Amino acid sequence: MIDFIWNLFQDSDIQRLRAEAERREQLSSSLQAQAGSTEARLLELERRHEQLKLVTLSLWRLLKDKVDLSDAELEKYVASTDLLDGLADGAVDLSKELIKCRQCDRLHLNTAVVCPFCGARGSSPNAFDTT
Repeated sequence: MIDFIWNLFQDSDIQRLRAEAERREQLSSSLQAQAGSTEARLLELERRHEQLKLVTLSLWRLLKDKVDLSDAELEKYVASTDLLDGLADGAVDLSKELIKCRQCDRLHLNTAVVCPFCGARGSSPNAFDTT
């Protein structure tokens, strides 16, 4: 009789542990999927960052060649642009310039022609918008 009760207890414990193992496996799979999408997003942001660096350098070279601006003048413009939000902190807070995309509801700059997240066109309101 004691063996029977012991076996029932063991069976119950085994079922509980199997359920816990399955739950943890599902959680692990979910976390791996999130990590994969985060890694892909990081790679995309790094690619876009490199493109921005290339464009910025190209524009600066163009200004130097065509308008004969100096590095000191560039530094002056960078400093004055940094102060657009009232803080000399090496960044510009453009949160006042953000709007919500009509399609994905994410925030982006109001000057964007398309939403950088979902690609929706016309997410910025303009004077010719009839909706």
